[in-house]
Amino acid sequence: MSTKSDVIFPILIPSLLTPPINGRAIGALAQAAGNALYRRLSTILNALVDGISNGLGDKEELYSALITTLLSINSDEGCHPLLQHILSLMKHEDIKKKNIIFDVLPEFFKETTLDYSIYTEDIVVQCIYLLNDENEELAKKAFETLTILVKRQTKESLEKLVYPAQQTLSYIPSGTKDIYAFTLPRGPSCVLPIFLHGLMYGNPQQREISANGISIIIDHTPAAGLKPFVTLIVGPLIRVIGERFSSDVKSAILLALNKLFSKIPQFLYPFIPQLQRTFIKSLSDPY
Repeated sequence: MSTKSDVIFPILIPSLLTPPINGRAIGALAQAAGNALYRRLSTILNALVDGISNGLGDKEELYSALITTLLSINSDEGCHPLLQHILSLMKHEDIKKKNIIFDVLPEFFKETTLDYSIYTEDIVVQCIYLLNDENEELAKKAFETLTILVKRQTKESLEKLVYPAQQTLSYIPSGTKDIYAFTLPRGPSCVLPIFLHGLMYGNPQQREISANGISIIIDHTPAAGLKPFVTLIVGPLIRVIGERFSSDVKSAILLALNKLFSKIPQFLYPFIPQLQRTFIKSLSDPY
């Protein structure tokens, strides 16, 4: 049965999306449209992003309409078209459109009640890949989005993210340079929780991959940027290497510890007794 929104919404949309775009009216309509919004979702999102990109309306009102429209989707029926469209904008070849969607993603992931779990891996991978984008503004926004997204994950979800997160980090073209997002205040915090959880609670393969992920972070973060995370990193590495795991897991942990020693020895003095025992024990460990 058609509702009033089903009838009115398609009639109003063309006029509202004609430049100059009426962002305030679109936002109000999106909140009231219900399921009728889903059928015109791509059209509306594209128009709002284009409007912001090309100055076809009041910028502040268009941004407000964009986040309002995103947050107006609150059912499984609308989740799939919405997340697919978000992902397409995150990967868009137009850098301006990428920046626009990343402007609103932190608020979206902080406020949405949708179950977008089947898209989490794809979103996390795209955010990680952009952490070293040549457009530093975009890299910073990817960092902010990833930070919020990772904080909202369950323990089970964090374990599933270990492998794709480590693989994507290893593919980032950075050479011997620091990854830009890791030079920001608390930069590694956007991805480090994935690897710390995998190291402490994952299966043996996830623990090994997590230790390798931590090594990548150490390699591509400036020494001063690692200082706030020394205790968070060293404690779990020492704890896990003392347990009965395979040589692959322990080798990956020793590699991470050696990288820390090479890069920030001055920050490791409080851990010298524990690390000394760890290294001595490893020399005679049959595992």
